[in-house]
Amino acid sequence: MTDTAERVRRAARDHLGLTDLRPGQLPATTALADGRDTLAVMASGGGKSAIYQVPAALLPGPTLVVSPLIALQRDTPAYGTSSGDGARSSGGRRTG
Repeated sequence: MTDTAERVRRAARDHLGLTDLRPGQLPATTALADGRDTLAVMASGGGKSAIYQVPAALLPGPTLVVSPLIALQRDTPAYGTSSGDGARSSGGRRTG
């Protein structure tokens, strides 16, 4: 296991309480933590939020996540607030 993968596992445990990562989470999360652009296509409930949140805990400075998922827009600021980090959500509303 790479150093980054071990840091990802530790951050997932420490920040989100995850003892295990779901299939596909470790490679995507490790790639993001290494600073690589990453596309993760997963089913609902597949653990996409953790893929964004864990590297954000490892990387210096703010992290911008652009997602059309309303659930992710709600979950991420709640995580940031509970971890002591500032987090904001800017969700557009559809009209008409």
